[in-house]
Amino acid sequence: MISMVAPEKLVSLAGEASDVQKGIPEGLPITGQLYGGDGQMNYEEIINMKPDLIIDIGEEKDNIKEDLDKVQDTTKIPTIFINASLENTAEAFRTLGKLLGNEKRGEELAEFTEDAISFAKSGSVKIKQKKRVYQTTSEDGLGADLDGTAHTEILNLIGAENAANIEAQGGKPGQPVSMEQVLEWNPDIIIANNIGLAEKLLNDENWQGIEAVKNKTVYNAPQDPFSWISKPPSANRIIGIYWMATMVYPEVYEVDLKEKTKEWYKLAYDYELNDEEYEKLLEGISIDK
Repeated sequence: MISMVAPEKLVSLAGEASDVQKGIPEGLPITGQLYGGDGQMNYEEIINMKPDLIIDIGEEKDNIKEDLDKVQDTTKIPTIFINASLENTAEAFRTLGKLLGNEKRGEELAEFTEDAISFAKSGSVKIKQKKRVYQTTSEDGLGADLDGTAHTEILNLIGAENAANIEAQGGKPGQPVSMEQVLEWNPDIIIANNIGLAEKLLNDENWQGIEAVKNKTVYNAPQDPFSWISKPPSANRIIGIYWMATMVYPEVYEVDLKEKTKEWYKLAYDYELNDEEYEKLLEGISIDK
């Protein structure tokens, strides 16, 4: 989100940047991340860069205060947390705009975010019968994204029902499931949050008895520069609201998704998306050069 509001203020990155993220200065060091991945932050390198501020943005974990106190105590650099749950993303943009001296851009991103959330809410009240959606991030499809986590916030917002009606355990957003469980849930739609997974499931004989596979309503979530629905569950999900709404309820949600996507990529990434790249995105193919 910092790269969207004031990329010139960045002194390091948690991971490699995509070519889509035009505003990020070249050659920034990779210093790791506190959560996700291997969770290994390079404290020594961060200290040597002498940043004015360390900002953690994301969902509010149970141990967030203790973890960030450790970061601040170790680096001696002021460290803050900004909640970026889906409903709080607009406010997070405004906060970053004020902190980083770019309130105008923060406000533009906040307004786009609020429009997207309003779009979803206005459509969800029209839904008479909820469709059952199975969302998976695992490579084989046998890993369910669960309710009560940041990873399924869009699914809930647009008025869909999570077919995987099991509770998240130990704070983990996903859980391994069996083929028998997925067959029993028999979802109307499958959202595949892994490159090429939709095609794999559509052609796997073990999945042929599932309604979504029979009807070919299995969709790859766009992934560039990050997944549009989670991984990480941050501001990249804002355009994902429009995408998932039109995939799950095309009869309810009407929007020019191509134009909306181009608008978001220009606003968020300073990237001029062309028609060919847009089609690749919808196929779940990377447009990274």
